[in-house]
Amino acid sequence: MDYPSEDTYKELHVQPVAYSYKEVVQDQSSGLQVVEVEPLNPLQEDGSEKKELATDEAPRWWRKKRWIVLGLLLIVAVIVAAVLAAHFTRQQKEPSAPTSENHSAPSRPTTSARPSGIAELSSLAATVWPIDGSSGDFMIQVIYQNEDNLLQLSTSDSRTGSWTKVANLTRAKAGSPLAVTGFNRITPDGAKDVQVELFYIDEQDKVKEWNWSLNSPDGKGSAGSINEHNFRAHPSSSLSAYWPLIALQDPSLNLEEIRFGGSDGWTGTPTAFAIAENGPMSVVSAAEEVADMVIFVQADNKTMMEYSTNLTSDLYTTSNAELDKEIPANTSIAAFTLPNSQNSGVLDTYLLSQNDEGKVVFHWRDEKAERKSRSDYKAFQGADKGTSMTCLTMYNSAGAPVDVKQVPRCYFTAGGFIKEVEFDAGAGDWKMLGDVPLQ
Repeated sequence: MDYPSEDTYKELHVQPVAYSYKEVVQDQSSGLQVVEVEPLNPLQEDGSEKKELATDEAPRWWRKKRWIVLGLLLIVAVIVAAVLAAHFTRQQKEPSAPTSENHSAPSRPTTSARPSGIAELSSLAATVWPIDGSSGDFMIQVIYQNEDNLLQLSTSDSRTGSWTKVANLTRAKAGSPLAVTGFNRITPDGAKDVQVELFYIDEQDKVKEWNWSLNSPDGKGSAGSINEHNFRAHPSSSLSAYWPLIALQDPSLNLEEIRFGGSDGWTGTPTAFAIAENGPMSVVSAAEEVADMVIFVQADNKTMMEYSTNLTSDLYTTSNAELDKEIPANTSIAAFTLPNSQNSGVLDTYLLSQNDEGKVVFHWRDEKAERKSRSDYKAFQGADKGTSMTCLTMYNSAGAPVDVKQVPRCYFTAGGFIKEVEFDAGAGDWKMLGDVPLQ
């Protein structure tokens, strides 16, 4: 794939066995005697027993006892047969209950049934581009991992409202974090196109790239040039990206930036900023011109911090983020920005997190720049505890104002299904849009 120039960022049978046994009988002259006794046998054709006891001196009471026992067994067998006959007769007279095969109502998944095609608590990544600035049409792509660790791509076109899927892009490490971004480019024949950049971690914890063109016929793409490098992440690192920057946690548990710099290609920039092991992170643009970036990270004290970096000057600053309290370990966060309602040149930042109860919490700043948060939105009810979350921020290298109603969509899992929700900035509420198809 082409990258932008430095100037453009971007059955069983049983054999019967007869057992002999010993019986103690009394001989009036000699006392007790132990004799071998054959097992009980069927009668001869004349009705006599096949074989008597070994001695004629055995007491008659034993033979009477045998017949009593056999008689009782016969009575029990007759009773059982009668009960079974009555049961089956009643069943034939009563109509059978409906089964799942002949029930006319459509089947619906239960809360315990998880979908196939997606790994449990798979990482999610999503990105969006305007198709036509004047019409407001846009295209969304959501990436996730299946049970075989293969990465899946679902694309939504606002012009049709439908989803299409490209299966099995490439294989990643089980439970790999995912990050996706992209940039506008001009093809060799002069056509405008978007190149999508997907980043993931392999079995050796190396950062890998898979890219494709938005206009590609099959959409499957190919491996990217970052694979030629040896950028390593901590085994539990998160990933986040907004072109041309990738954020990760290095093996030393510090924040690291990887940037694409035109003819310079990919370069890594380690920092001394320690972040929590397995802590979440989310990169968003802090300005319309994409020069300033904000990386939300969980610091080593478990609180959220903002790490702001300027792509031009390489200067960075840190400050307390939208959250001033600790957030749970192994949680996810997702940030997105929208143009300020009063000044389209200013971007307002919003953040999602998940609390100890598994509720999704929405964080923002009001007009007085005071921190606010809510966790009672119906749209987020039922979210899986430990779900990955990802949100959309429209990429716009030209710096033109972004339609506030276009972009603010986020994705998470509930019962294993990928849910799509949208923020209504005017009403200050979230609404459920539905599921992202997995098949």
